[in-house]
Amino acid sequence: MMLVFGCCTTVKNDIYAEAFVVSNQPPREIRVLVFYDGQVTEQQISEVLGKTASSLNEQVGITLLYDVILPSMCMRGHADYPDGAVTRLVECYNEFQTTNNIGDEFDLIISFQIGSVVSDVVGGLFRNVLIPTWEGVIDNTWRRYITLRTTDTWVVLHEIFHAFILEYDHSMCGIMAPVQLKILPGVGIKSRYLSQADRREVLKNKFRVFRNIEGPK
Repeated sequence: MMLVFGCCTTVKNDIYAEAFVVSNQPPREIRVLVFYDGQVTEQQISEVLGKTASSLNEQVGITLLYDVILPSMCMRGHADYPDGAVTRLVECYNEFQTTNNIGDEFDLIISFQIGSVVSDVVGGLFRNVLIPTWEGVIDNTWRRYITLRTTDTWVVLHEIFHAFILEYDHSMCGIMAPVQLKILPGVGIKSRYLSQADRREVLKNKFRVFRNIEGPK
């Protein structure tokens, strides 16, 4: 079986063009606070964020600063439903601010709530037979709270780009496609590049303010 999606051009073939590189300027630094559970290590998180940061910088000139990575129990038991996971992450961040007596110093708040080995196996089975299951979600109010149930760079990058695509429905191809076609386990059609239209939207909102102020719907 072959599924054919509408024609859509990504930026994959443009990233080394002089005009493309120039259009990524000026750069922007995004400060990230990371919570994680006991099923993933700080090294694994640093690796996936490093790959994500490289792709962000390459495509839109955004740099991730992820120097604060904290093991946390606060997210345990709240990953069954996307809305519940996001609500709990907001609460975790508020608790973190109160405990440490700090202001709203971060741009993105990310949690890696991987869960048990059993849940990973079950999730893998769902993904491989094309049954929908959520692996990442960003809140739809502030567009800054991201909960992840995977260390897949594609999912992390997809959710972070959602923080900058605010005023129109994103494209149905490239990294922002809601479904990546899985033909067989380990074999699929998966792009890490933005469409041309999505990149324009990200660049337009590149310097948006990340604070607990409701953004565009």
